[in-house]
Amino acid sequence: MFPLLLLMVAGAGVACGSGDDAPGQTSLATVVPTNPPATPVPPSPTPTATATPASNLCKYLPAGPAPGSYPVTPVAAEVPAALAAYSGAWEGLWGGAAANTSALVVRLVTPTKVEAVYAFQGVTSQMNLTPGAGDSSRILTASGGGVTFTWSLSPDGTVLGGTRTQGGQGISVAMNRCTLP
Repeated sequence: MFPLLLLMVAGAGVACGSGDDAPGQTSLATVVPTNPPATPVPPSPTPTATATPASNLCKYLPAGPAPGSYPVTPVAAEVPAALAAYSGAWEGLWGGAAANTSALVVRLVTPTKVEAVYAFQGVTSQMNLTPGAGDSSRILTASGGGVTFTWSLSPDGTVLGGTRTQGGQGISVAMNRCTLP
């Protein structure tokens, strides 16, 4: 495992989102490995981890200003099931490190776009994701500022695998579903 240096910049554009922060939010600038691994971590299209029971309340999301701070729009019937399966809240630890808490609340899923709130170490930002096409329809990506996030579901849809790549170096996460407060 390698330590990470987190740079927080108030009002800065998010590498994977719009940069338009809501009040009380700060954009995630960049996570830079201070001791990068010798080889990059490739994206994993089929993450493996044990799913957490759905009754598990999300613990890595910052408290919102009011109940329902992370609303999830019901998925329309015309959205393919493989894409609709992303809807809801997920959480995990990047690189398995206890300090690297993260959550992804997939709030809106359409056939052409996916909108989410991403939280890393308690700091939230918007993430606009692009679904893949054809055989890659179960893969979502967001890129910007030299950083690429790739998300994919396990075959049974219970684990969300993510890879964050920057400068040829990567770090992975296996997220489990959690219940929004």
